[in-house]
Amino acid sequence: PGLDTPPRLASDTPAAALVRGLRPFINHLEKPESPLALTRPLSQVLAAPSYFTGGHDGLREMLTRRLAELGGDVLGRDSPTGFIVEELSFDGSKFAGVKLVRSDTLYRAACMVAATDSGALRRLVTDKKHHRGLLEHLDQSNTKSILFTVNWVVPEAALPRGLGELTLVDTQDAELGAMLLQIHPARPSATSGKEPKDAEGLRVVCAGVFIPASARELGEEHLQALATRIDAQLDAVMPFTAQHRLLRSVPYLDASGSRGTRLMPHPLYSFESEAVLGVTGLSQRTPVKNLLLAGREVLPGLGLEGELLAGVRAARLVQDMLKKKDPLKG
Repeated sequence: PGLDTPPRLASDTPAAALVRGLRPFINHLEKPESPLALTRPLSQVLAAPSYFTGGHDGLREMLTRRLAELGGDVLGRDSPTGFIVEELSFDGSKFAGVKLVRSDTLYRAACMVAATDSGALRRLVTDKKHHRGLLEHLDQSNTKSILFTVNWVVPEAALPRGLGELTLVDTQDAELGAMLLQIHPARPSATSGKEPKDAEGLRVVCAGVFIPASARELGEEHLQALATRIDAQLDAVMPFTAQHRLLRSVPYLDASGSRGTRLMPHPLYSFESEAVLGVTGLSQRTPVKNLLLAGREVLPGLGLEGELLAGVRAARLVQDMLKKKDPLKG
């Protein structure tokens, strides 16, 4: 019964409305409607946001180390053979392996678990005529909104006293909606030539709002205007911080010269298929038998938990497919 019980957070008070504004940041559905999608991700975040020691980089290091311990090959940024996949290779109707950019080597695999977005995966299928079924499967996902961010780099001492690591702001702007502020330690890039100690005492203020995916078609001038409006919201929250600002960036616009930078960090989707309990999206099983999906489009209504569950289920499907308890061994 709890899966079908309407949520209680329906008050018109400013506080309740602001809390509802958090929903787009914690799931991947454009308009969640089911009680489960409306309450499950929100209840977990309100109970206690979870932090992993070392953040994104720490989690990546732990996973790659474990994969290597199990006998897998990890292709990272420091790999001499490269790490960017350019093409999926098929043997008839079965997935055969991947090819990397500027490499003729075919990395073969008995099966593939794809955790990237369907749009990026679609571009890796070069023979679109013979794999129409896979492409039609991926095309069931439609990106409706994207997270658009502005970053300020400022001294920690310039931040308002009491400002937390996560802050949800009611912008009073119907187009911008709720704005999420995240405060991160600043880290110099690998190509900047600066030492980590140079970034001590600096913080990155990341302000994000959701905008229609169609806004990208309106051109850079329109997106720059949106970024300026976000700047104004930051000025309202931190009225004495802008004068101490060291750097300002709009990642979607400023990093466009780097491969992959326009992959959306947090898109909101709609799906043509009917959702089970209002939380499912693309089926993990695809028309290519040994190619499985395990990204955020599988259980979009459950947010990060949905990604973890999709990964666990994909691992189980691989074990069943290969009839091995330890697919990476032997």
